[in-house]
Amino acid sequence: MGGVACSHEPGVVVAGTASTGASSSGTGGPATGSTTGDGSMTGTQGTTGVGTSDGSSGDPGTSTGGATTSSSSDDGPACMLPAATGSSSGDDGLPLDLGDGGGCGNGVVEVALGEVCDDGNAMGGDGCENDCTSSDDVEPEFTLFMGGPTGWADCGNGAAFDSAGNLVFAGSVNNSVWIRKYDPAYQELWTVTYPAPPGVLCFDVPVAIDSADNIAFAGVTGTLDNVDWLVGMLDPDGGELWSAVYDGPVGRNDYPKDVVVDGSDDLVVVGSRENPVNGTESAILKFTTDGLLLWSEFLSSGNGQADVNWSVAADACDNLLVSAAQYNDGTGADIVVRKYDADGGLEWERFEVGPLTDWGYGIGVDRLGRSVVAGAQPGASPYFDFWLRKYDADGTELWTQSWDGGADDHDYVRDVVVAQDGTTWAAGAITEPGGYPHAVVMRLDENGAVVWTRHVIEVGGWLELARAPDGRIAVAGASQLPFPYDAEAHFAVYPP
Repeated sequence: MGGVACSHEPGVVVAGTASTGASSSGTGGPATGSTTGDGSMTGTQGTTGVGTSDGSSGDPGTSTGGATTSSSSDDGPACMLPAATGSSSGDDGLPLDLGDGGGCGNGVVEVALGEVCDDGNAMGGDGCENDCTSSDDVEPEFTLFMGGPTGWADCGNGAAFDSAGNLVFAGSVNNSVWIRKYDPAYQELWTVTYPAPPGVLCFDVPVAIDSADNIAFAGVTGTLDNVDWLVGMLDPDGGELWSAVYDGPVGRNDYPKDVVVDGSDDLVVVGSRENPVNGTESAILKFTTDGLLLWSEFLSSGNGQADVNWSVAADACDNLLVSAAQYNDGTGADIVVRKYDADGGLEWERFEVGPLTDWGYGIGVDRLGRSVVAGAQPGASPYFDFWLRKYDADGTELWTQSWDGGADDHDYVRDVVVAQDGTTWAAGAITEPGGYPHAVVMRLDENGAVVWTRHVIEVGGWLELARAPDGRIAVAGASQLPFPYDAEAHFAVYPP
């Protein structure tokens, strides 16, 4: 694929002036700082001033290319991902006392005991749960709706668990950046909000957790005709450690889409920005744990169309896997997967080019560096089908799965989580015969075969997925309210 323009910008962080923001409860602080129109960052770091990264912002109209090899100054041995050794037995087995008298786990379906299945093993979530109920019948153990008939389109699109099993949900709620933390028993600990531009449509509020259980987040700020990135870090109690605003090279709309914290606790945010030369460009910015901008890259097909980085994941060596949609003449949006080293050097990129528009959304990676990208691709009909593809660490395709919900209507996967053994959880929406799109979570084995599905009856879909240390699955999305109201944010947690 030719015609890709890019710039690799170190950027500058400068001090800003604090401004008043809103926090509904807890100790979260306001967004601080001011913006500039040349593609620079402004913001504060906690309460103790700021620093500046080396270099300066690049010319948004230039094409300098990205480095293809690491420029790290570390003289130590290079990080090596472990080698694949074949199929594994999974990492989700739960202990089960089969007992001498049989019962659940003895391989015999005993209806009198209330069993609907019995596969004779101690593996939960493999089609038959440890209590001998079907995995497909498992209901959420926690559900939350936020927003409602207020005139705003509300949506949930952030979910994460910390090391203690505390849950963080985030989203676009009542025209604000909304972040809330719960303990493992789903008791609310605190809520932090930041005002969003009045009237802006549902936007992404991704969250991620670092090694100290601090919460990295992204959202939007600015005005309706000049939406900017809001990036920051909260401590475990909801207090703001730092925040910064990114404004692209022109006073237009820039949107973050996803955030990840790597093994060095550096923060990476991906999304899009508007460029007066190239149109909407895909964007990736990497920050230190203290909020200093390390490097950034902006890519465009160069035809004035909209290119967007949708999702980012980090492997065990701090390499970055990024899924994107890139517009090309004649084929609409195409799915792109790129792998960067920790310093922003491009290691490889892969394209899925169909005759019609294809969307690459979520991406996840396992301990071997194998990545799974999720999206949507037209099938036999012009409507979208579920689409998943797995690559090894070198970018070689391992498998691809694509299927229709049965109604020849829109089906899509918006996010994925990949366990250490290659097990994949996928979340999105599916349309079955005679129905409307509704949210669905699927579990797939390491070879891409569906193990189970869990449906939600409300009209809507899941946008974000997270997995806890104890195996619980959290999802965030939106459900449509009855006419004439807009959507409301919808969150849920499933047992392992």
